[in-house]
Amino acid sequence: MARPKKIVTPDVQMPEPTVVAAPEPQHIMTRGDGLSVYRITLPDARMGAKVYLIERKGVYVLEEGPGILRSLACTYVGSGSLIVRDGVPSANGYFDADKFDPYSQEYAMANGRKVYAASPVCIGFWGLDCALVHGLTVEAAGGIKDGTVLVTVCWLKQKAPRPVQLVTD
Repeated sequence: MARPKKIVTPDVQMPEPTVVAAPEPQHIMTRGDGLSVYRITLPDARMGAKVYLIERKGVYVLEEGPGILRSLACTYVGSGSLIVRDGVPSANGYFDADKFDPYSQEYAMANGRKVYAASPVCIGFWGLDCALVHGLTVEAAGGIKDGTVLVTVCWLKQKAPRPVQLVTD
């Protein structure tokens, strides 16, 4: 059996990794029910998905615009509820979808429709792979005064499609 030839690759300059500090939630407002609304701004990932760990009660706007909710990983439970919405809250901190009957066509396309709800939250990894039209917002609420769920949210921002060039002979 012949030995394989040595594979030679040209010298490739790899870019230096960029270290990005974990973003601090930007407080936008406090809703009438007492929940604070935060905006989380993460840079676009070079590869893979965006990820954020929610450790306290609040409403977290993670993405504005289309995307894909990949998964939720809940590591602490028994203290609250979790709602994931396809949308971004309006100026008052609430969602348009709440005005409609959840079984209506208007609700199905409304900003803020619920795509996941758990009360109480179950520990585990939840793979969803669901399309988001308006954005991604997570509401962590309820439970004891200082306790909440711990949930890691993983999602992809939808990027513009690449132009396709048809090549003919």
